[in-house]
Amino acid sequence: MQARHLWKGHNLNVVNPKEIVLHKIIGEGSFGRVWSGMWRSSQVAVKEFVFAQAAVTGGSLQRNELIEEIVGEAAVMSFLRHPRILHLYGCSLTSQAIWIVSELCSRGSLRQVLDDRSQHLPLVMRLRIAVDIAEGMLYLHSREQPIIHRDLKSHNVFIQETATGELLPKIGDWGSARAVMLHTGGMRTMTHGVGTACWLAPEVIRHAKGSWQSDVYAFGILLWELATREEVHSNLSAAQIIARVANEGLRPKVPCNCPWREVMVSCWHEEPQARPSFTEVVRRLTALLERRVATQSSSISPLRPQRRGSGSGGAYSSLAQRSGTTSRSSGDRSSGSGTSEALPYRVRTHSLEEHDAGDATGRASGQESPVADLRELAQRAKSRRHRGKRPRYREDKEQS
Repeated sequence: MQARHLWKGHNLNVVNPKEIVLHKIIGEGSFGRVWSGMWRSSQVAVKEFVFAQAAVTGGSLQRNELIEEIVGEAAVMSFLRHPRILHLYGCSLTSQAIWIVSELCSRGSLRQVLDDRSQHLPLVMRLRIAVDIAEGMLYLHSREQPIIHRDLKSHNVFIQETATGELLPKIGDWGSARAVMLHTGGMRTMTHGVGTACWLAPEVIRHAKGSWQSDVYAFGILLWELATREEVHSNLSAAQIIARVANEGLRPKVPCNCPWREVMVSCWHEEPQARPSFTEVVRRLTALLERRVATQSSSISPLRPQRRGSGSGGAYSSLAQRSGTTSRSSGDRSSGSGTSEALPYRVRTHSLEEHDAGDATGRASGQESPVADLRELAQRAKSRRHRGKRPRYREDKEQS
């Protein structure tokens, strides 16, 4: 069957369902379930559109359109190649469902990571995630045939954790929203549940038509999530959100002292034409990231330089390596390992809460100063010399 969205020269890989071993359910939604599993030698996520059973067994025009919508969007995903875009392996059609087979991200969705309070997310790390997502959206919007996501939200950004603890976001799931809409009949799904309603731009609510500006609006809401780690409009129902965004200009309360607050507010501007493009968003967020790293570089502790190409510099040293540039190639950090010499120091980071309270509060909470680090290292070296051993330096553990 030829999907209507299948572009010439690009064929969707058809996966034999017998080759897939399903392990456990890792997510559920209005479309069905998401499974973790194995396909050949790869760990995969399998999105199961359970409502597609009717489309397979039936013969109506709408049911055929449903299959075409899902398979067509999967075809678009399958040939996109960017480190910030979720890689899709193929599509599988069973007697009960349509399966979309993609790479499995170890940490689940960005929303799950934000909800995990045991996960330390320094300000620099969150800002870097924002830059990465913006770069992925810029890639989609900058193609010869631009791709509008239409359902950008923290639930549809997936996080891969590298061996060094770096969190790499990957954008996915832009086919699900339209497929579910088609299945359930228009805007009803978009107002069902807080999930998608919180990220809908006013013009989408009024006219049910997405654009690159509506993607930018959704990204502005996502920036608020990164700043606060809270649920958007958690005290309102979906119907209240829809009505107040469309008629009263409802927006989340802007966090005080959030470094990217101006970018965030400009992204959710009421007028679509006044919102910045992702080219501008990437430029502004990258500039903020570079300034933040430069500021933190004034509070450092000397450590033994990393070996070239060791990739052991971690998330923050790799950030410092890239500071000073306003654009990055699509292959940056795709493997999660460094390819250039890491800086011979550790960049100190602060959480957003410490940022709001000020540096003095951060010091009062027990953070070590560079002078204290130097004294401790010197004392250890002196002690080793007295024992007749060659002095060595080791990195202190990052403070939680």
